[in-house]
Amino acid sequence: MKKNQSKEIPQKQETPPAKAASFGAVLFLLVLLGLGLWTVLSKERDFSAVERRPLAKRPVFSLSKVGEGIYQADYEAYLSDQFPLRSQALALKAEFQKAIGKFDNSRVYFAKDDSLIEKRTQLDWQKLDRNLLDMDAFSEQFLKQKPEARITYLIAPTQAGVYPNRLPYRAVEADQAEGMAALRSKHQRDDLLYPDLLEGLRGSNQQDLYFKTDHHWTQKGALEAYKIYKMALGEKESLNRDLEIFGQAQVLSQDFHGTTYQKAPARTIPGDKLDAFTWPDLDQVQVYDGQGNQLDQGLYKKEALTSTDAYEYFLGPNRDLLQIKTANENADRGTLLLVKDSYANAFVPFLTMDYRQIIVLDLRYVKEALADILDRYEPDDLMFLYNIGTFSEENATYKLLD
Repeated sequence: MKKNQSKEIPQKQETPPAKAASFGAVLFLLVLLGLGLWTVLSKERDFSAVERRPLAKRPVFSLSKVGEGIYQADYEAYLSDQFPLRSQALALKAEFQKAIGKFDNSRVYFAKDDSLIEKRTQLDWQKLDRNLLDMDAFSEQFLKQKPEARITYLIAPTQAGVYPNRLPYRAVEADQAEGMAALRSKHQRDDLLYPDLLEGLRGSNQQDLYFKTDHHWTQKGALEAYKIYKMALGEKESLNRDLEIFGQAQVLSQDFHGTTYQKAPARTIPGDKLDAFTWPDLDQVQVYDGQGNQLDQGLYKKEALTSTDAYEYFLGPNRDLLQIKTANENADRGTLLLVKDSYANAFVPFLTMDYRQIIVLDLRYVKEALADILDRYEPDDLMFLYNIGTFSEENATYKLLD
């Protein structure tokens, strides 16, 4: 070798794993870029059938919104909602969580018997107490105008309360029995009917009182609650007469997937059976909105069975006010004011046996002054029907005091 000849330094060869890693990174970026372009260029979707909610739209750009961080947050929500194959991704995620043995996805328990149960580790008992205080104040004013009025509080438990044995092992869930008993003890009085629905439903020998894929009770569950209500009134004789009329529930669907399924849409979870009690008088019921426009002839919304939410078969979507003329001239009572959430929707058909007219009020959507509503319909009785879970999150009972 010559003295001044430099030795060539061999280049380090890239190992196959390094090449694979580089290729994987590039592929990942290309897929991410492709999905981003797909999201931006594809047609926006207005509604998610799986989640049953409106989807975020592309936000309008403005410097002021950028400066406040509003535009960035809105755009992130838009990308999340409009992400391609979102429904499939949600289903895949739920299936994976269930397959690896997770008993919840932070919002829903993967419970026994293929049940999906909303997760509530605690309930806001102080808010529930304040809501009941609002109801107490309104009831007292109502009785001043109608001293002979029948006042009823029906506070329904959730599926977790009625079927605690369905919860996964070591699941942490709010104790509904103790809290509901404390509320009933504090707010019960001589001029108020406040039956214990939790104890009554737990003691029922009927099955399927609650849907397994939805947070509502079934209409069979609503009927059991109606029985408890009638027995608390001491109206066993009229109840037995009514039960003959109700007959057997008719199966309407074998594949109902409800609100809890939206939050954990695992495809291996079978659908629920949705059934309803039907009798000829319900077809004669007339339903009107708050402006006096007739919405339906007949109480049930049959077209809902082919919609994205079959539970709307019972009274349709939530509205501020419904006027229900029952066509039951033999009813014992006149007009009922029913202040409620959606649990009441499956309960109302049974009340048509007792009242000639029912005014259904959902405070979440009401904008009209309640004094005007009372003047217009002059109700004879008052009933509150709420589910304990959603009622613990309710912020609308203040309208009772306006």
